[in-house]
Amino acid sequence: MQRNPARFLFVLFVFPLFAPRAMAQDFQAAPGAFVPAQVPYSTEGFQAQIDELVRIAKLHDDASWSAALNAFSLPNPAAWIEANFASANVAKLTEDYPKVRDGHLAHLSSVLGHNVDTPGFSIKVEPSRTPAPPSDTATDSSLPLPVHPVAVQNFRLTPVADSGTMPPSWVSSFVYVDDRFRIVGGTYSFWAEELQRMLQPTRVRFGGTVQSARLIHKVAPKYPKEARKKHVEGVVRLHAIIGKDGSVHDIEMVSGDPLLIDAAIKAVRQWRYATTTLNGMPVEVSTTIDVIFKLNQ
Repeated sequence: MQRNPARFLFVLFVFPLFAPRAMAQDFQAAPGAFVPAQVPYSTEGFQAQIDELVRIAKLHDDASWSAALNAFSLPNPAAWIEANFASANVAKLTEDYPKVRDGHLAHLSSVLGHNVDTPGFSIKVEPSRTPAPPSDTATDSSLPLPVHPVAVQNFRLTPVADSGTMPPSWVSSFVYVDDRFRIVGGTYSFWAEELQRMLQPTRVRFGGTVQSARLIHKVAPKYPKEARKKHVEGVVRLHAIIGKDGSVHDIEMVSGDPLLIDAAIKAVRQWRYATTTLNGMPVEVSTTIDVIFKLNQ
């Protein structure tokens, strides 16, 4: 895996926080405590780091869990920020880092806390797009950018299990420090025309039941002939992004009968939602949508 140099701004990605087991603190291993293993700088290395976290979570040992989760934090955030950013930005970024870190690790903690005992539970990882460095424009010059390129790696994390509905996947950003991947955030945008997106959260995550109340135009799916012939019924669960204009895009299948999936996606593409705002500004929404197929309705 190549190290992709990228300048970035810490931006807090909004996640629902459901009783995380432990919030991250600057980690120092106690004598005799579990010590997380080193991993190589590769997708396989990050997968091993996540697998280790899942294994520890299954033990339900609070001390080991805290050590494993905290190992995703920069071991010395102030020193790392001071080494990579101009002195004028160090104090603010050092103050903001725990908020960014804790938001992401709380979400990870929540996912494991609610699902780790589900049979076959694991979290699969894959590389996600790493943004290109920003242009040298006057607009970019106002942002707290690193003084030299920093290798940032984005990973998509997808919970899976033998059965049952899992939370949707998400993307977080990491740097590789002291033989481990360390969280630095999850929503980065490095183009001048997207400056507004860099200054505040632009995508929030809600469950399908929350968003259903904001649905303003719904198209019923066309029942597939083959599914009707075979008397196939059920629910198709989709993950999608609701745009700032209320349109639905980036639709992905989460679960459902294969005979029903295409019809569900075609219908949901035509749905429209009321614009969601955060602090008065339009935002995208990451959500799950259930499409119900029932014969004789």
